[in-house]
Amino acid sequence: MKLSSTRVFTLAKTSLCLALFSGAVAGCKPSENATASAAAPSTSASAAAATGKDIPLADPTIFFHDGTYYLYGTGNPNGFKVYTSKDLKAWQGPVGNRDGFAFKKGDGFGNSKFWAPQVFRYNNQFYMAYVADEGIALATSDSPLGPFINPEKKAIEAPVRQIDPFLFVDDDGKKYLYHVRVADGGNRMYVAEMNDDLKTIKMKTLKMCIEPPNPGKTPIKTPGL
Repeated sequence: MKLSSTRVFTLAKTSLCLALFSGAVAGCKPSENATASAAAPSTSASAAAATGKDIPLADPTIFFHDGTYYLYGTGNPNGFKVYTSKDLKAWQGPVGNRDGFAFKKGDGFGNSKFWAPQVFRYNNQFYMAYVADEGIALATSDSPLGPFINPEKKAIEAPVRQIDPFLFVDDDGKKYLYHVRVADGGNRMYVAEMNDDLKTIKMKTLKMCIEPPNPGKTPIKTPGL
């Protein structure tokens, strides 16, 4: 399999938001911790297979560990499958430990709308932050191949719908959850510091970092008009 998108190994999902919060990005660099799960743009991408078939994925994210790249994304109603590569060109899979899935429906929170996974390593354990039923949850595993488990089957509590998570661990040990909140007729990006249990956020730290300039009424100029 060959990767057809050249942009899947970027931090585009959070780059604009991080730029607005310099204190949270002082130590940001690719590694095996939470900064390593390079979330790609939330647009459809596909990894081309040697057989000529494609692996369609939206919200692609790549995690690097021990010489292997792991590719996850949105695209299956039953969870998240995982593919592996040594060179970001030839891909194998799905190779998840749960019938090809790294996270499978029933192993944690959610019944539908499995979107936008992020995988990272923290304290010698692998984590997956993901969306299900328009809520954000975290699951853990001993391997990037899964199975990722959320035994409580609970999402992070919030008064609104939440999607598109990205968890960042700073050099001082503080943890920040960047995510989109769906409320007031639009989507806006927020950041909040997380508690050390990685299950709850510190509500007093919640801040909006990106919003549309005029939600629902943004003019678009057409060339020639």
